[in-house]
Amino acid sequence: MKLKIVIKFIIVNATFLLSFAAQAKSLEQAVAKALEIHPDVRALFYQYKSMEQDIEIAKSGYYPTADLYANAGIGERDNVQSRLGSEDEEFEPVSYGISIEQILFDGFFTQENVKRTKAEAKAEFFTLISSAENTALDVVKAYSSYLSAEKILELAERNLASHKEIYGQIEERKPTVDLVRNQICHKLEDD
Repeated sequence: MKLKIVIKFIIVNATFLLSFAAQAKSLEQAVAKALEIHPDVRALFYQYKSMEQDIEIAKSGYYPTADLYANAGIGERDNVQSRLGSEDEEFEPVSYGISIEQILFDGFFTQENVKRTKAEAKAEFFTLISSAENTALDVVKAYSSYLSAEKILELAERNLASHKEIYGQIEERKPTVDLVRNQICHKLEDD
């Protein structure tokens, strides 16, 4: 008895899997399209890309900085010569230049900052993967439900056709059944 149930179970599952395999290409397309257009997956993808940029920003602590500066203005001198009148008290200072700095040791701040941002990016990546897998699972469930509903509809249509055929056969035999019934009734009345 159990063997028959197991065999039926295997046959039903094999039939389902074969029909599922026949539709695999369109299932792949459905999953790919859903992952492409799902707003949560897209948002997490761009958030992950942003975290990758943050890693590059954190690495910028390793590089030297170059600053360009320029000053201009009006000033007054207050020294002995300016008080004696031998030097003009007002002047217009102009200064400009470039400064290049390289931090030699920042207490491992840059190194730890890079590690931290890499860990955050990795966590964001796994969040993206999780969301994508959940979305794909939802699509597969919906696709599977659709295939099941399609099979049920097909079976219902075949069942309806079978019932119509049987009903037609009954309608064809009805005059014969009525004739036999009438004959039986007459025979019973005669007796």
